[in-house]
Amino acid sequence: MIDIDLRSVMMVSVLLGILFSIGLLAARSYTDGRTRDSMTIWALGMLLQPITWGLIVLRGQIPDYLSIAVANSLTAITFALFAHALRRLRQPSGVPKLPYSLAVLVFVGMSVEMFFIHDAHWRVIVVATLVTWQLLLVGREALAGQWRLQQAGEQLTAAVFFLGAGIMAARGVHEVIFAVGLTPAFVATPMQIALYMYMALGSVIASFGYVLICNERTFAELRQMAATDPLTGLFNRRPFEQMGEKLIADAARKRRPLALLIIDVDHFKQFNDSYGHAVGDAVLQRLADVLQAQLRSADLIGRMGGEEFAALLPDTGLEPARQVAERLREAVDALEVSSVGVVVRIQISIGLAMLDEKAAHSDEPAEMLVGLMREADLAMYAAKRAGRNRVEVAL
Repeated sequence: MIDIDLRSVMMVSVLLGILFSIGLLAARSYTDGRTRDSMTIWALGMLLQPITWGLIVLRGQIPDYLSIAVANSLTAITFALFAHALRRLRQPSGVPKLPYSLAVLVFVGMSVEMFFIHDAHWRVIVVATLVTWQLLLVGREALAGQWRLQQAGEQLTAAVFFLGAGIMAARGVHEVIFAVGLTPAFVATPMQIALYMYMALGSVIASFGYVLICNERTFAELRQMAATDPLTGLFNRRPFEQMGEKLIADAARKRRPLALLIIDVDHFKQFNDSYGHAVGDAVLQRLADVLQAQLRSADLIGRMGGEEFAALLPDTGLEPARQVAERLREAVDALEVSSVGVVVRIQISIGLAMLDEKAAHSDEPAEMLVGLMREADLAMYAAKRAGRNRVEVAL
């Protein structure tokens, strides 16, 4: 036998679980929304583990029902809570029912076995099967998005739970094929050591992965906030330019048409001066909604500042682009904006410029975008001079 004190391993797990739970509960005060809720659920799961190990360590000193049925059921509930915490990060509501259902099955199955069946060998096999299924579900929750978009935290967390599923499956197979009787709880066989080491360290390592997921989510939200205009939800100027340069480079390389629209609200200053900034903000928000609704998912739109917007239309020739611009103008012209008891009508002037068909792939995309925006801007001012509420094409 290998000389490892499994009770000591469990006590280390108790200490780590308590410390990690305290850390998570402290960290949640610096978060909000779904992340805060998720961290609370995960911390609850980590707190259940010390209780579980405490019950197991006291085996022989407390009723077997507590140290076996209740302890294993709490472990199953812990994994269900981990799945719930991961689901909560992605969704404002919703509970993963299957992991909780499996935890209930573990409790019911162990209770029935201990009170009525009295066959510990098959109890181990059934519980190992249910927990294997449960661990696979938790790993799947960690990888719920597209694999190519997964980051280190999600991959680490999923790997830990998939490893646990493998260990639990191996334990079940081992009991079916090799075990002639139930191995005492604290005998250090290779199978027992692998199981106890995983149960002691697996949740801690998964929790490090979970913290990485929370950090990655926070950084992604910060990047999103920096990239988008808080009023309209559209891209700000800088991210619009960065993505626009890629679209232009692609269009130049493939010799495909590309159009740029510069859109400006007519007499916008009057809305703020006459009705206040609340009405002006409502105008910009409704305008952004209308523009987005009229454009394709492949089109790029952003707020350049103030009341000026820009839209890049890839694979769009002059006449189709002119039709899009007219459709935008007509949709806005028919729009009524209601705010703070005031109803206003708005109009827009649009300048249209096309990417030079002679543009070479070797040309700098940034310079091509600057030139294209300059031409569209001049066309937009020409529309203003021609009476507003119209579309003008750059010469």
